[in-house]
Amino acid sequence: MVKEFYENNGILVSPKEMYSGDKVKLSYTGLLAQAGAESIFLHVGFGDKWENSLLIPMNFEQGIFSAELDVIDNKSFGVCFKDSAENWDNNSGENYVFKVSTKSTKKEKTVIAKPTKTVDKTTKSKSIKTEATKLKTPKSNNKLIC
Repeated sequence: MVKEFYENNGILVSPKEMYSGDKVKLSYTGLLAQAGAESIFLHVGFGDKWENSLLIPMNFEQGIFSAELDVIDNKSFGVCFKDSAENWDNNSGENYVFKVSTKSTKKEKTVIAKPTKTVDKTTKSKSIKTEATKLKTPKSNNKLIC
């Protein structure tokens, strides 16, 4: 996959780093525009097999053809251009290929540890029983002992 931007071929892409779901603007002043084409179409395909291919008419304003497209997959996408006379600018058969970046989906969760009170029920229970035993008044010879 080509990792360059094609400004020397008259192609500008914004933004340069693209993610699935982004809207991308392509501007074209390449060979077909230089040859005087009155209308140009952007041909787009996603992945190596040009899945979900589209043919998008480009707008012409101030000497620049432009079109917007939605990046629909986390794959690369390729483009080429054609005019109404079926002349193509396809980067000498290589197409113009752009990388689609993957957004990190991991969200780190900050956990704040809070101290908790723990009660050992066994120890507490034994302590209560011991205290209760001490409070019992033992009877010895029918006399009260304090």
